[in-house]
Amino acid sequence: MSEIRRGNELRDSLIEGINLVAEVVRPTLGAGASTVLLERENDFPLALNDGVSIAKSVSHSDPFVNMGVNLIQQVSSEAQAKSGDGTTTATILAQKMCQAAITYYDFLDRLNPSMLKIVDNMEASVESMIEGLTTIARPLATKEDLFNVAYVAGNNDSEIGEILSKAFDVDNKFSTVTLQPSKNTSTTIETQNGFEIPSGYISHYFAPEGKLDMKDAYVVLTTEVIDDFSTMIPALELAKGDNKPILFVCRNVSGNALPNLLVNVANKAIDACIVKVPAWGEEAEAWLDDIGCITGAKVFKEGAGDSITELAREDLGDTVNITVKETSTVISQNLDTDTKVKRFVQDKDEYILSIGEGIEELNDWDAEKINNRIARLQGKVSIVHVGGNSELEIRERLERFDDAINATKAALQSGVVYGGGLAYLQVLHTEWENTIDDIIQEACWEIPIVIRYNSDRERYDRTELYDNYKALKWYDAKVKELVCVTQYNVLDPLDVVISSLRSAMSISRLVLTTEVAVALPTE
Repeated sequence: MSEIRRGNELRDSLIEGINLVAEVVRPTLGAGASTVLLERENDFPLALNDGVSIAKSVSHSDPFVNMGVNLIQQVSSEAQAKSGDGTTTATILAQKMCQAAITYYDFLDRLNPSMLKIVDNMEASVESMIEGLTTIARPLATKEDLFNVAYVAGNNDSEIGEILSKAFDVDNKFSTVTLQPSKNTSTTIETQNGFEIPSGYISHYFAPEGKLDMKDAYVVLTTEVIDDFSTMIPALELAKGDNKPILFVCRNVSGNALPNLLVNVANKAIDACIVKVPAWGEEAEAWLDDIGCITGAKVFKEGAGDSITELAREDLGDTVNITVKETSTVISQNLDTDTKVKRFVQDKDEYILSIGEGIEELNDWDAEKINNRIARLQGKVSIVHVGGNSELEIRERLERFDDAINATKAALQSGVVYGGGLAYLQVLHTEWENTIDDIIQEACWEIPIVIRYNSDRERYDRTELYDNYKALKWYDAKVKELVCVTQYNVLDPLDVVISSLRSAMSISRLVLTTEVAVALPTE
């Protein structure tokens, strides 16, 4: 028989689950962060300070408490998916939002309050906070800014900051950096030509571990919807004969094409993957043309009567490495050593010039799209080979490098604000203060309080932190002391900060407005 729980009893159970996860990840926030040990079956414990991985490891025997656990796990997963970082911040914000809202609701109990109205006010306050943050954000301007963003996101590892400040180009927001485990203890950078496509594998069966590396792979480009497996056979036979993996970039896949390809991949008969081309229409064709420019592949255009059934070896694109994830694909190409593509260097320069022709006559929107294409084509792919003294250390460092890369990419795209909770306080003491309710203010205050506690193990309240701010001082957890605000160089990407707020608010609404939950029947 199913178990049903309602009202305040249910909300208490959900909050218990949220608290359970939040208290586990809280020690990983800020420069004074600690690692968390995760037990593994038939293996050594795993030491991590990655919010998503830690949150996913928590569970509870009570099904309703476990629902709260699952909801807060979704917060960190959403933050990770949207911006690649800020997962611990999102979890702590969601915890405090729920706690403060419940406290406020209980306080107004005699007035018959509406939880829905409370939540609506919270959402409006979050949007006001985001508007304020957007106004005070600034673009990344220097290599030092790159270092500071990567340093903080990499859990205050100066080597991560130094390596990524070299790997990224502050003048090109389409800089691409990928990771590989090193075969020795040192961490090095290798730079190649290439760029990133904002589209990933069409089925997770292509990459059961969430990431697929294809070395020396062929590329097929087409505007077609591949709806028959037989149309792929000419390309697959060429790749199989040359013992190379192959990537198809197409408009979509339907019919028997995908299941038949997946069966062959699962049986290791072929090494292949499919990625949908980003966008649609003319913009989709532009993406395919750009990928063709980088790889030397022919673009089969359905409107011109082309079909990949007629594909020949010279129509295939060449690459050094392709890394395919759920939402992105990075193509690396070494134009200095590949003889087939070497002749294409001149073509690439001419291609970029042809794209930019007449740009001064376009409207701002179209001109920006052209400039973005040119920036992508002129970008580089930096491969960071991450070293360590053991497999466990390399895995832990790969997690921190990944967080730092995501944060740096977000900062290049959207700009930065002060980290350590300082940006929240800046907004709360401007014209937006009166549009942000006490619940959201209390949640935002929790971030600097937790960061400081993790650094010196002393608890502080809002009054003391506010007095510091009025004196133009802010706590720098790196040096464990108050510094002048003008010398504070902890930076957070605006996109990450916004994503954390919105993800936290999304789950808070769900928890606070749920009246009934049904658990699965117990055996």
